[in-house]
Amino acid sequence: MLNLLNELNDEFQSVGELRITNDTWFEGVKRAAIVKAFEFCVEVYRDSEATNSFFLAPALRGICEDLIAVTFIQGLPEKERNRVAVVKAKLASVEASEKQKRFFGKERPWQPVVTYPEADKLRLQYREELKLIGENTGLWPKNKISPNVSEMAQKVDLSEVYDFV
Repeated sequence: MLNLLNELNDEFQSVGELRITNDTWFEGVKRAAIVKAFEFCVEVYRDSEATNSFFLAPALRGICEDLIAVTFIQGLPEKERNRVAVVKAKLASVEASEKQKRFFGKERPWQPVVTYPEADKLRLQYREELKLIGENTGLWPKNKISPNVSEMAQKVDLSEVYDFV
């Protein structure tokens, strides 16, 4: 099996190559999930004695959640799929920078941190945009920025996968 995976490696590396634009964000997310799953398979088969299986289990959960989320978002019209991918990435960036700012402010106050000048305003804007997409498409309640992965799995008939991992 490892020989077959090694033969497929170049093909999967090319899957991961994409010029990201506002119109291809979701395609990029989808490709990243596929490449991540492939690389996980290679790692599992590379370790034939399963010496690292305990450490690989959490990665499997993340891969399954990625695939559930991609399947769910695939149900949106193309424009909204890309918009959800873009806005979720921007929201994650704002939230991560704010967490870093708090952490370094407490633990290493001299550490420079890249932040957004109007992070609170941006966070609210991105959350409202996601709520509006959910409301307009009917895929999630208007009071939520998006469903959680368990709810996504139910909607796309992947609860069994979600519950397993």
